[in-house]
Amino acid sequence: MCNQEEIKEVLGKYTYSSGYQRLELIGFTALFAGIIGISIEFAARQLNENIEYKLIFILANLLNFIQLRALKAFPKIVLPFSYLLGEFWNLVFIYLSYGSRSKQGVLWSQLATYILFYYQTYMLKSFKHCTFFSVKQTLLWLVPALYYSDKDFPSILEIVSASALLCFMLCAITYFEYKKDKDICEARKLMQCMSDEMALILDTIPDFILVISENQGKVFSNASFNLLIKDLNVKEFFSQCFYKSNFECSSENSKLIDDIYESLKLPEGAQVPFGITENNSILIDWHGKIINFRHSKAIILSGRNVTKIATLEKKNAENEYRSALMSTVSHELRTPTNAILTIANLIKESCELSELNKERIEILIGSCSYQLCLINDLLDYAQIVAGCLKIFKVPINISQLVTECTRCIEVQLGTHIKLAKKMKRVPEILISDPNRLKQIILNLLSNARKFTKKGCISLQLSYSRPYLKIKCSDTGIGIAPEKLSKLFSQFGRLEESCTINPQGVGLGLAISNMLATKLGGNGINVTSKQGQGSCFSLIILAEEPEIILNDVADEDAQITLPSMLVKTLCTKFQVLIVDDIYFNIMAYSHILKSEGLICDYALNGEEAIEKILETDYSCIIMDCEMPILDGWETTKRIHKMKSLGTIKVLPPIIGATAHTDEGIREKCLDSGMHDVIIKPCPKEDLIDIIKYWILA
Repeated sequence: MCNQEEIKEVLGKYTYSSGYQRLELIGFTALFAGIIGISIEFAARQLNENIEYKLIFILANLLNFIQLRALKAFPKIVLPFSYLLGEFWNLVFIYLSYGSRSKQGVLWSQLATYILFYYQTYMLKSFKHCTFFSVKQTLLWLVPALYYSDKDFPSILEIVSASALLCFMLCAITYFEYKKDKDICEARKLMQCMSDEMALILDTIPDFILVISENQGKVFSNASFNLLIKDLNVKEFFSQCFYKSNFECSSENSKLIDDIYESLKLPEGAQVPFGITENNSILIDWHGKIINFRHSKAIILSGRNVTKIATLEKKNAENEYRSALMSTVSHELRTPTNAILTIANLIKESCELSELNKERIEILIGSCSYQLCLINDLLDYAQIVAGCLKIFKVPINISQLVTECTRCIEVQLGTHIKLAKKMKRVPEILISDPNRLKQIILNLLSNARKFTKKGCISLQLSYSRPYLKIKCSDTGIGIAPEKLSKLFSQFGRLEESCTINPQGVGLGLAISNMLATKLGGNGINVTSKQGQGSCFSLIILAEEPEIILNDVADEDAQITLPSMLVKTLCTKFQVLIVDDIYFNIMAYSHILKSEGLICDYALNGEEAIEKILETDYSCIIMDCEMPILDGWETTKRIHKMKSLGTIKVLPPIIGATAHTDEGIREKCLDSGMHDVIIKPCPKEDLIDIIKYWILA
């Protein structure tokens, strides 16, 4: 809202303008009348006749002209001059009405009223001014009236009542005229304020606003649009832009300006999506609406800069493609890794290896385990991009987990690097996610191994309820302080790392940092000195279980059952392996046959259904992703066959997949599978699951 000072300022401007126009009108009227009068005088009389009258006429017109010029040159004298001129004529008409005893006295008094309103009342700016003016005017006309009344002197009551009524009416009329003028000024000022605010809003918003009239002319544009087109006009600018049209009435190869002119034929209120223009690498999406603008049809155009949105959409599409690609590639890599690890472990367990071959098998298993870590990094990155990375906390044996991690790294160290581990006050059992914790420790140890040529790698764990602290230090090349921030960025690799060790994709530390946060910590901290080594540390939340779990198995314990006993118990059971990768079938078969189980296989879902119709199997290992008919659909069909009575017994179906996300597990269980194994699956876990479902 506008304040009263602004209203008074506007009212003052309009008062001055009105006063000057009033005086100018009277001045030009008098000047015109004077010219006509003197012209008639010169025409009717000789040049030397009535010289005094002619000179007075000429002088009066000259003075009137000077007065008009003076008012224009000195605006401050306009209002005082108008007031004094009004008072002069007021006194003249009082005299003509009373003193001259003219029969036209009533006419003169009426004319005086209009003259007074013409010269003075428009200047009144408050109730106080109106009261003063009405009292002054009443007294000016009352005193001469009483003076020239002679014998017809009215009564006191009549004088007082008439005077009071005259004063009241003058005050009321002038005050309400003032109020009207004030309200008009206030409305105009308010409209001006609203117009300024709207213009400010339109100039502030980044969208490009333009109004084009029916006669194809620009009637309005905001600052953003003016900055966009610079020195060009509207037609020139739109003609230069590359235009991809969405306008239904658009013709082939038409420009945006052509579609705008065509849209003006549409009815008022029509919404028009035009399309996108490109100019100087700026993409603008244009929309329009047919409106009534200043009593004629026009179109208001709104253009939004969608360059960043288009870039983000492109990046999102690339991320989705990269995520899908990584997920697919990782799945395909895990499949042969499963077969390699399974066969390698079977060979290792045989008693027919020399010490040299045992060492070679250890190297093979260690390399495959390292490869599996890289594959897990790719899978985790894909899940992080998709926003579906989950944490599953269970009781775990910390000592056993650390031993597994150090074994994977020890076979890669060689003779110049020593690996030391130390555990201080760490409980035997803690609750956390074993897979994620193992992944963090392996990434830290692997990173230390890559950049340590000789010396020592140290892994230390300590516990202070409820937090587990992990610290991995090395005597490697170290890292410059200004480069520490790059360590935890995705695909971030330092120049030195690419030279010394070109392996890896730069995801390990970034993912480990995210996992540390997911496990209840604040990420990974790093301290380093160039040429002396680095130290990576983190703290995660790891509660102790409320009940001591004495039944948590120790993988280091060597418990061996007589092989003949196992085979005797399991000989009567037959397992169907359904997988499109023959290497996986061979790996599963070697493990199961070593336990005395009979194995059969199928390369796809349709082949598996045919075999199930012919043979009653004790258990089915079902790969999820296969050609012709995948594992999920095959499982659903097997359940349908059981419900229809086509098969008498529904064997337990164990899904096998290389995907690690929880969504795949849920999909397997929803399709009717009884359990799920993740490839590569350790031999012991596979045997335990098979036996559980066969003997259930």
